[in-house]
Amino acid sequence: MSYLEYRVKTVPTGWRKVLFINWGLIVLIIGAAFSGFVMLISVAGGSLDPWVARDAVNLFPANVNVAALVSLSGIGSDRTSVKIIADPNTDKNTHHIEAIAKSGKMTFTIENTPDSQNPKTSRLAILSAIETLRKYCSDDIQIGT
Repeated sequence: MSYLEYRVKTVPTGWRKVLFINWGLIVLIIGAAFSGFVMLISVAGGSLDPWVARDAVNLFPANVNVAALVSLSGIGSDRTSVKIIADPNTDKNTHHIEAIAKSGKMTFTIENTPDSQNPKTSRLAILSAIETLRKYCSDDIQIGT
């Protein structure tokens, strides 16, 4: 495999909190972030290429559990490109996986509906966790996965 990319579009939460932000502090933080960004670019040799999965997992651990899994099952966390997009116009978490190898190109798009009681996770993740627990706690004989 010569290329592996993972993109996720998430549902932003807590937008009402914007009204109560100390904007003076925000300007100070943006200034510090900009100087940090300049340092990152200088350390990266001027490259603005997307982060690799290892960087994304360290910086955004709540948003990239799928990115970690994709990178570990593909070409590794140092070679997998990760893009995180916060889209206020979406109501689903959209995972887009693109893999390019000598044998061809594969593209997968998965849209998960956020759970109504915990919008930070998808309904599918909760059902998957329940099924995994049921599988490991059952005495039934299982053939296959």
